[in-house]
Amino acid sequence: MTYDLVLKNGQLITAHESFVADVGVNGERIAAVGQALAGAREIDARGLYVLPGAIDGHVHLTDPRYAPLYTPSADSFAVGSRAAAFGGVTSLVDFAAPQAGVNLVEELERRQEEADGQVVIDYTST
Repeated sequence: MTYDLVLKNGQLITAHESFVADVGVNGERIAAVGQALAGAREIDARGLYVLPGAIDGHVHLTDPRYAPLYTPSADSFAVGSRAAAFGGVTSLVDFAAPQAGVNLVEELERRQEEADGQVVIDYTST
């Protein structure tokens, strides 16, 4: 089988062990871990660590509506998610902070609309 992308001969790091292997990717998902995998695109990862993507479960991305109450974060959805991706984070959870009297579901929908089209990794808000 040929994968969309194969990371060749990387030092894979899991929660339980470390070993040299290839990682085959189709679309956005890991499809195989093994030896001598073939890919339409191949990257030589020999001597490099291959880590699973991290989840940042608590971020506060900028929301200027709350500046009088809180010091706003410097990271927009676009900048914060790109910085996360460069650090190996594949998913983040932004914390919405609705003001008194604001419906939580409406606030979460508003934050999702602000994030849509800007974030480059998986995203949710709580």
